[in-house]
Amino acid sequence: MTSSFTPCHLIAIIAVPVCLAACRGQSSGRATVDTALVFVSTARTDTCFKYDPEMVTIAGRLAVDTFPGRPNYESISAGDEPEPEYVLHLEHKICVRGDTRTSGNAGQVGIDSIQVVTADTSIDRALRPLVGREISVSGTLFAAETGHHHTRVLITAKSVRAA
Repeated sequence: MTSSFTPCHLIAIIAVPVCLAACRGQSSGRATVDTALVFVSTARTDTCFKYDPEMVTIAGRLAVDTFPGRPNYESISAGDEPEPEYVLHLEHKICVRGDTRTSGNAGQVGIDSIQVVTADTSIDRALRPLVGREISVSGTLFAAETGHHHTRVLITAKSVRAA
């Protein structure tokens, strides 16, 4: 029987021995609290998705966040252009499995926000009235590559709907 571990599983596998080693010599009450904290933090990142070409559906609260743009992508107050972008803020952190076919799509854990990219004007029009609401976005994931990508993972939206 073979077993397949995702990056999210590895967090739990690695964290428990580290916690147990750190707790050696302390009271059992302290070890119990530390162990519980490990499981609470890893349980929130156990939903793993795959990069493009797999279609995924992810839910969260849609916002328009403003990021620094050209020329330096560092600070609006220091003169960079404001760059407003749709961002899906997730209730629970997710992970995305790395794609060995594409070097830029490294595995990611602890993702709590995803920039929403619209390649279709009808999707863009559908998103506008949903800002501030819980929505579901269906599309394909890809890793950040340029200064215009403001979250580690982005989704090219194929459809959106209010949750």
